[in-house]
Amino acid sequence: MAAPSIPNLLSMKGSGRPGRGRRQGPPVSSVAVSPDATIQGTDTDAAVSRLSAVDLGYLEDPYARLFVTGPPTRRLPIINRGTYMRTKALDAMVDAFLSHNGSSLKQVVSFGAGTDTRPLHMLQKPGSENLIYHEMDFEPTCQRKLAIIQSSPSLCHLFAHINIHGGGSWSAEPSNGGEYHCHAVDLRNISKVVTELPLHVRNDVPTLLLSECCLCYLTQQDSENVLHFFSSRIQNLAALLYEPMPLHDAFGDMMVSNLKARHIHMPSLQTYKDHHGQLSRLRDSGFNNVGYATIEDTWDTWVDHDERERVDRLEGLDEIEEWKLLAAHYVVVWGARGATFATRIHPRLSTEGAAKMADSRDNKAYKYRQEISQMMYVSGETGEPSVETTSIIEDIVRQQVIELLRNCTELASRRGSKSISTNDLIFQIRHDQAKVSRLRTFLSWKDVRKNVKDSDDKGADADLAGGDDAVVPGGPVDEAAKKNKKAKVGLPWEPASFYSVEVPERDDEEDEEEEEMNYITLQRLRKADERTKAMTKEEYVTWSEYRQASFTWRKGKRFREWAGFGIVTDSKPSDDIVDILGFLTFEMVATLTEVALKVKEQEDMARAQSGADNAGTKKRKLQLGGLFDPPGEGKTPVEPRHVQEAFRRFQHRGKKSRAMLNGTKIVQKTPLNII
Repeated sequence: MAAPSIPNLLSMKGSGRPGRGRRQGPPVSSVAVSPDATIQGTDTDAAVSRLSAVDLGYLEDPYARLFVTGPPTRRLPIINRGTYMRTKALDAMVDAFLSHNGSSLKQVVSFGAGTDTRPLHMLQKPGSENLIYHEMDFEPTCQRKLAIIQSSPSLCHLFAHINIHGGGSWSAEPSNGGEYHCHAVDLRNISKVVTELPLHVRNDVPTLLLSECCLCYLTQQDSENVLHFFSSRIQNLAALLYEPMPLHDAFGDMMVSNLKARHIHMPSLQTYKDHHGQLSRLRDSGFNNVGYATIEDTWDTWVDHDERERVDRLEGLDEIEEWKLLAAHYVVVWGARGATFATRIHPRLSTEGAAKMADSRDNKAYKYRQEISQMMYVSGETGEPSVETTSIIEDIVRQQVIELLRNCTELASRRGSKSISTNDLIFQIRHDQAKVSRLRTFLSWKDVRKNVKDSDDKGADADLAGGDDAVVPGGPVDEAAKKNKKAKVGLPWEPASFYSVEVPERDDEEDEEEEEMNYITLQRLRKADERTKAMTKEEYVTWSEYRQASFTWRKGKRFREWAGFGIVTDSKPSDDIVDILGFLTFEMVATLTEVALKVKEQEDMARAQSGADNAGTKKRKLQLGGLFDPPGEGKTPVEPRHVQEAFRRFQHRGKKSRAMLNGTKIVQKTPLNII
């Protein structure tokens, strides 16, 4: 199944917990549905997905059926596995918190829990007498959960007594001890209307804040207010978040567009697009010990081999690559201050294992850090770029490759073909005549080498046969020479000749593209000469080796997985397509680096002119390049913000593209510009 046909991801992850981040609007009309009601309604998707996973044997949950009305619906295998992994990962982290932090009372505060059955299980476990479990959600959701519990005999016996408070809140005394409280609270009013901790929430016991796709429905400011509200009032605190990550790529954009199609908006996704943003949010909220793992990581590392085999036997999952891509876009993030998730986060994951998992995770997500560093060095970056800088460049290049493949797939489908061709790929850069000419030359000589190899193989076979005559000069040699002559690669969109008889081309004749290519080549050689003329012998040898860095050379399998072949496009790429993409990816890194260096140079020049670098209140500015000037400080490498500015400049669109839309409400379509 191709990536665009993946079903809506909200139901897979149960991310639609009720009441998460929308303001309550006017009364619902017969036509329109309020945003809050839409988000609360997604809790039904989560409950149906949980029941599907239970019925198929992924999970054990005797209470799942009680929160679903109507006949059960069987979800797709990829959704069932996602529901299973999300549940197991969060349960493991919650158990790790409860099994440590002392043997006395602990409490869990779950945001936007909806019809989650986790407290029903946890309050039946040994040691539940020391557990205080809080759930916070909108009033209708709290009332609905209370009605289901009161109407179900199998749930009523779990609680010895139920107390109903005003405003939709209620509490219950579990039969095995402990406390359960369901608070009707709008989290957007935290720190605005609510100034003290809700009733029964204690500030003197280790507390875990649990957000299962809740804070992503709040704005950045509201989500920060929620975390700060509790972190400023509870000393021993931990936080556990589960959220989607767009990751700045095409799949993430599709994921967000699927949610928008259902009128579901997640404002904070624009800020917390990756794990860096998620970890920064926890650090800014006062959590000094933070960590994360994608759902892909938890499946590969937290689940043992026997359990993975058991899950694999439940259903046939053919979309392995799609599962990996999907699982990489959901993350479990945790942080602690005065509390801990223990030295063993999971029964199979020790502290050392967590470090190894982080390394393996980074290696899976970013596979070309060394190559990108080498390409940046060749392009003029003599400093040592940070991991964040190479990661951003790799994300941008991968996004560009995916966009190229998507456009090529669309072109191929228009002409009724299932596989993309080299012409589809070259068509994406048709406006860059120099690059097109270089690709033409490359493909021409590649064809020549192939013909020469074929003719050599045939000659060797004939010679081994021993029955062929000797090659006569002037005979077959001329035919072979004609066959092995470099032929010009034609492109289907080029204009045909206006004359019935075409003028024969001369071997020494150059067209406009070749002239421009030669000019660009001379410019590249001039830049290379400027960069290397001051190098030592050892530095030049290193520079020469780094010029051979490639995304594809002897890395074909890695590149195919990285680029999303089989997911973004169903066709199997030819060697020519992989070679062309290897050429284009090198050019992308080089172009981004050169523009980022210009951005940094402009920034340094502006800082020097404004005197920002002068120490203290020193007013005198030294003239650069003086004979007796002191040596300058060591050159600092390009930083992530310079790369981001370079990418922004490539994506900038002029006012002409918006002129025709003036006075209209039509949203301008802004496809990704190819670098």
